[in-house]
Amino acid sequence: MSDTKRKDLKRLDASLLKPSFALKPAPQRLNNSLLTLKAQIDGGTHKGLAPEAKGSEATVVRVKMPELFSRIRPLDRSRLPSVAEKHVGDVPRGARVMAARMLVPMSPMDSALLAYQLLFDEDAEVVKFAKRSFAKLDDLLFESLLQSERPESLSYLLTRVSIKKEQRLLTLLAQSSIPDIAFVDIALVVEHQSVIELIVQNGTRLKRCPEIVRSLAENPVVMRSDLDRSCDFLVREGIILDDVKEFSDAFARLSKREMFDVASRIPIDPKEQEAADKLLEKSIGDVSGDSAHHEEKSEKVQAGEEESSPGRRQSLTRFSIPVQVKLAMTGDHALAVEGVASKVRLVASAAIRNPKIRDTDIPKFARDKSLHDDVIRYICNNGDWTKAYAVKLALVQNPKTPQTIAVRWLPLLRVNDLKGLAKSKQVPSQVALQAKRLLKVRKK
Repeated sequence: MSDTKRKDLKRLDASLLKPSFALKPAPQRLNNSLLTLKAQIDGGTHKGLAPEAKGSEATVVRVKMPELFSRIRPLDRSRLPSVAEKHVGDVPRGARVMAARMLVPMSPMDSALLAYQLLFDEDAEVVKFAKRSFAKLDDLLFESLLQSERPESLSYLLTRVSIKKEQRLLTLLAQSSIPDIAFVDIALVVEHQSVIELIVQNGTRLKRCPEIVRSLAENPVVMRSDLDRSCDFLVREGIILDDVKEFSDAFARLSKREMFDVASRIPIDPKEQEAADKLLEKSIGDVSGDSAHHEEKSEKVQAGEEESSPGRRQSLTRFSIPVQVKLAMTGDHALAVEGVASKVRLVASAAIRNPKIRDTDIPKFARDKSLHDDVIRYICNNGDWTKAYAVKLALVQNPKTPQTIAVRWLPLLRVNDLKGLAKSKQVPSQVALQAKRLLKVRKK
């Protein structure tokens, strides 16, 4: 090949490899915007990438465990080994450092007890050595401590230092000697799915200490299915944490019969027992009383007027949420009506299922736009109640009624009612639009 051809080929290769456009540096304004967006994403404050549900891959905010020394206390001197007087307290610093580093010749348990006690030493350096000793426990020493009887506070400390070590944590939490507070704190931050599964399956522990489930609810790593299982279990046992949203969902998943079983199991605090008993006794008396009187009384309660006579009627709101659920579901008609108007989802859901609710109450409930969504949905799904035209019309006019149900009932309404819906701004636009279409069809 001649030199001329070689030069031509090189020139052709260079032109093919050369980009067809020139890359210009991004404007400073764009660079600043990108840096701001990255900071928002890293900090979890960017709404577009905020986690919408548990298990999301978006940035989540980690919850921190309570400070260690808020959970543990120094041991009583009687719990320490006999050699403790040589290594704890008013002794040379070198002896305390040796004990804190677990270098004193003695049994593993005695060595661990001395190091634990030195966590409360006045010398920060000694405390640092003691913390490091527990953080770096070797397997042989750890196994020895597991097989020995130990104070609860030491068991708690072992769980804290094993938070990143899955197998150790599984072995520890399988022991009945681990205190409940350790489960509460571990459930708050644990990331190992096997450990979460172990906690969720421990029904005895959950029932004895429901705060464990509260911690699971705050842990962003816990899957919704695991949280739902633990909430379902506690709800069926009559235990409700009203400030944990998932308990409301668990209660709503129950059938009517299961809800009554749950209501019967809800314990009442001794401080509330007397007042609750009076209300329930009044409920029993109301069954055989004058119905007109009870109708008038229920209307007063629904309107927010309390009976002032002492001992006759007290508001549900004076009780805790679980007890309100119990009274709203098993109390008399007045209690049920008051419960339906409650802003608390648990109470309203229980009250609408109270057998004392009358058919004459339903049209008023269906028209009430302030009632909880669950109450409206329950009325919509009750075929006996929705047979009445007045109930259907009231539900279609209520913006809280699911749109699919409201649209399905539109063909059953009279022309005058359809005209009102077509012009109404109080109903969803889809319902008003469908009402207009039906009117056009009927005019043809």
